[in-house]
Amino acid sequence: MYTIKPLADEDWADWLDIDVEAFPAWYPSPEEKAAHLKIYKQEQIDNPQREYLGCYLDEKLVGSVRLIDFTMRVLSVKLPVVGIGGISVDMLHRKEHVAKETMAAGLRHIRDRGIHLSTLYAFRPDFYRKMGYGFGAKLEKYRIKPSSLPRGESKAHICRLTAKDRAALVACYHRYFDTTHGLFEKNDNDVDALLCGDMYNTTIGYKKEGRVDGYVTYYINRKDDFQEQLLVREFVYNTPDALSELLTFLNSLSDQVHEIVLNTQDDQLYHILFSAPGSSDSFTKDGYFHLNSYRPYLRSNEAGVCCMYRVLNTPGIFKALKSHNFGHQTCRLNITIEDAFLPENNGSTIVHFENGVPHLSPNASYDVTISLDIASFSSLIMGVVTFKNLYNYGLATISPNDHIDTITRLFLTDTKPLWPQGH
Repeated sequence: MYTIKPLADEDWADWLDIDVEAFPAWYPSPEEKAAHLKIYKQEQIDNPQREYLGCYLDEKLVGSVRLIDFTMRVLSVKLPVVGIGGISVDMLHRKEHVAKETMAAGLRHIRDRGIHLSTLYAFRPDFYRKMGYGFGAKLEKYRIKPSSLPRGESKAHICRLTAKDRAALVACYHRYFDTTHGLFEKNDNDVDALLCGDMYNTTIGYKKEGRVDGYVTYYINRKDDFQEQLLVREFVYNTPDALSELLTFLNSLSDQVHEIVLNTQDDQLYHILFSAPGSSDSFTKDGYFHLNSYRPYLRSNEAGVCCMYRVLNTPGIFKALKSHNFGHQTCRLNITIEDAFLPENNGSTIVHFENGVPHLSPNASYDVTISLDIASFSSLIMGVVTFKNLYNYGLATISPNDHIDTITRLFLTDTKPLWPQGH
């Protein structure tokens, strides 16, 4: 019924019309639309990391999807992944499976390229979970008074970073990337955005003896009541000293900034935020809330689903992660995956782990079988949820069940994946 193929040059105007209707937060004038068409067309030439697929019905464009190539730190290995974005459907063809068919074709296209993992923003978690995407770590939003942040002994190494600091900033991020599960490598455009891409962005760094070991990128939102809100775009640090001085810098803005808004997937960050004197005042305007009559709690932040991940090829992901150590566990495991959206990924994968090192062993014997759908498996292998919890939630089965602790340790990670800031 539908034909999915790369977006044709003559269809860019139709694509933009569909995209504007699908994402109504933007209402461009005809002049703005014409300008953006030039930008998108040029982007196809300048940025081969992006690809647009169109869904055609009788040669008429009725939907599209954008595929973006990244390099991600997955556990301890750098892997190519593809981000999904800009899924749009002509309003005249809603509820006609356009998005489903376009996504299925897009995921097969990615899989055929030998890429085993995809990720996306979770605008509709239920919708994408039906397509096999599993949840990532929650994003937590803190609204903090600057004075509530811990004030260290010094901010002597804090400075404004400019284009001349580009190499040092890139090196800082690469050190962070090399040790942080879930991050994307930065390209030139990403770095330019930090240093000179947006006149409203400011990047403050911790620089000692020419080496940058942390930075915070932010912009100031000036409200109508003359109160200024500082919105953190990116916060990176590689040492405790860098973190301390950056927080001290933010603390020092208390006379100018009313509130700092910080989005993070570090679910232990509150250990810092609650440590400053008077910090409790910045966590809630409404005081205590009560879950019930005997368990009061203090609201600290907002939280929500941010990103989702999907394994496209189960044997392929283990082959790609062959250098990763899975918890130093030894077992012969049969993983049975249910993948209704990509039937070619259905079925069993036998992996022998020897002191944590995975070896694909098709048709070999095994000691234990786990069964789960691809969405749950994707969250499991990314370290977002433990196998024991999946089992307790009824989202996974195991036979024999005396191996639950071994399988849990097999997929356990030191940290949950961090969604790349600034993307």
